Parts: sequence; structure tokens; C-alpha cells
Amino acid sequence: MDISVYEDIDSFLLGEMNEKQRMDFEKMMRENPELSKEVQIQKELIELINEHERTNILKEKLAQYHNEFFDKENLNNRYKRSVREKKNNVIYMVTLVTIAASISLLVTLGTLFFSGWFGDKQDALYQQLRNNLEDISTEQRNLKEIIAKSVKQPMPHYNGTGFVISQDGYIVTNYHVIKDVDSIFASNKTDSFICYRVKPVYTDISTDLAFLKVDDTNFVSFDKIPYTIKDRMADLGEQVYTLGYSKEDVVFGEGAISSVTGFCSDSTSYQITIPANPGISGAPLLDANGNILGLISGKHSRQESATFAIRAKYLIAVIDSINKDTTLTPVVFSKKTMFSNNKRTEQLKNILPFIFKIEIYKE
Repeated sequence: MDISVYEDIDSFLLGEMNEKQRMDFEKMMRENPELSKEVQIQKELIELINEHERTNILKEKLAQYHNEFFDKENLNNRYKRSVREKKNNVIYMVTLVTIAASISLLVTLGTLFFSGWFGDKQDALYQQLRNNLEDISTEQRNLKEIIAKSVKQPMPHYNGTGFVISQDGYIVTNYHVIKDVDSIFASNKTDSFICYRVKPVYTDISTDLAFLKVDDTNFVSFDKIPYTIKDRMADLGEQVYTLGYSKEDVVFGEGAISSVTGFCSDSTSYQITIPANPGISGAPLLDANGNILGLISGKHSRQESATFAIRAKYLIAVIDSINKDTTLTPVVFSKKTMFSNNKRTEQLKNILPFIFKIEIYKE
């Protein structure tokens, strides 16, 4: 990779770019997975260097405290100190032990990093929310298999969530939900059971987005879509909600924007307080007025209520890319929401017919 690219990466990570430069660079990352991966590597390297500097500072302080504490003159005079001073010495020693333990921990982490322990590091902490149906209990699976055989339908291997973005059959979900599969179905049983065969027509690995299109002779058109996609930045603390298939029926969840960046300070995502379970990947993130603010993509495996959602502006950016591809049908999404003053329950009734369970089948 050209040396100038590394200079650009440094400027991006150190916050030295202006708004236009940053947006252009983020676009390059979305279009170039190799660049995106290199940015993540450089980011981890900078964090490691910062940790190393902090370790050196701690070591210097420890050496200073060590010399002061064990100075001969201090040792000769220590026995003359009052009981209160002796108590302070105990606190002082505890401080030294704490600092030493901190240094030991940092050194251990550094060793683990260079030994490759963190090679699967962040991946282990970031949990994608595709539901693996192989993991359900034996009793549940046996029952599902009996039902599937009775209607001569194979068992799906995975499921996630998707939502309609265009009346002519476009549904969006996460790329990790549909990768390496043989066939995909989208189902909804809000009013009556609907199931369509769908096929992936456009994927963007860097943003983890996949666009599916209904490929079924029974399909004519979706009804008018009641929500729109907003590319605005959500506010910290803003109330949000989602609808997803973490079980057989759609599940409602609500919470707030807890951080305007996602996992490892990813600027393409939000962190939200909505609890998330497998199957909710691809679910829409909606604001109080029923606007799409993002798309659920994963959660922190060791933190409760630390769920991540891809920002809507990146969803719109990929839609723009699709619309520039002359081989694909343009995505025409609604520009106006229907619910500015509706109650939440009314919003849900209108939105539910457009939320689909994405079922994944493998040979």
C-alpha cells in the first residue's frame, strides 16, 4: 500500500481531517475492504503505543515512590512517626501494590497482543446476531422438524431480520445474515402468513449490508411504506426502538442512543441500550416519529445492553451506489414518514407488515 495512504490513515485516526476529507475517506473505506482492514490495524497499533507510553509513566512513578519510601533517612525516622502517620503508610503501600498490579496487567496484555492472542480479540467481543437454529434445544428442534416434514418444508439453518425499503421488492438486512447460503426466504405473519423467495442483488461487506429482492411469481408489490430513512445524526440519549425476529414472533425493544460511535469507537455505527438476542440482526432502528435511523448489526458479548446499529447515512450511501448501477432496478424509498403525531402502538401496527424474518437455508 502506498506510503501516502498510511499518512491519510494517520490523519483520519488522529482527527486531523476536516469534515469533507473525513467523509471522503470513510467512503473510500466502504468501497475498499482492504483499506478498512488496514485502518483497523493502524488504530489498534496506536492504542497499543498509547498503552505503552502509559506503562512507562507508571513505571517511572513506581520507581520514584519506591526510592522515596525506602530512603535510609526515611527508614531511620519512620519509627518516630505518630500512629496516624503509620496508618498513612499502610495506605501508601496499598497504592504502590495497586500501581504494581496495574503495570503487571498492562505488561500481560502487551504480551498477549504480540503473541497473537488478540488476533480473534475484538471478534470475540463483538457478537453478530444471526440466529443459529442448530443451537436450539433438541426438544424444540425435533418439534420443528416434525412440523416441517408435515408441510414438506426444509428446516432453516439461520434466521435474521430485514425490512422493506422499496415497494418493488427490496428488503435490507445484514451481510453476515445471508453470506454463504443456498436459498433465502422472507416471511411475515402480521395479518396473514406471507413468504417470499428472495435473492441477494447487492452486498457491501465493509458496512455489513445486504440488499435482497423478492424473486417470487406470487409477488406484485408492497403497500406504501409508512417510514422513511433519515441520514441525520441521532442525538446522545435520544429514545429509539426496534422490531426484530429473535423468536418466532416479532419482538419489540426500546432504549436510547448510549454512544454516537459503535464497537471500538466505530464512526459508522451507534451504540444503543436496547437488549439484543440472536435473530435481531438486520432489524430497523427507529426514532420516536417512526423514521429509520439505522440497522441493528451486533452486540458486545460481555456487556449487557450494549447493542450496535449501522447508521442510516451509510444505508443511504449504499442505496446511492445501487441506483448508479444500470444493471439493477433503482431503489425508490419513501421520502416522508406517515407517523409524525401517531402513538407508538399505531406506529407499530403500520410498520409490522414491512418487517420480515429472513430465513436461511443451506444444502
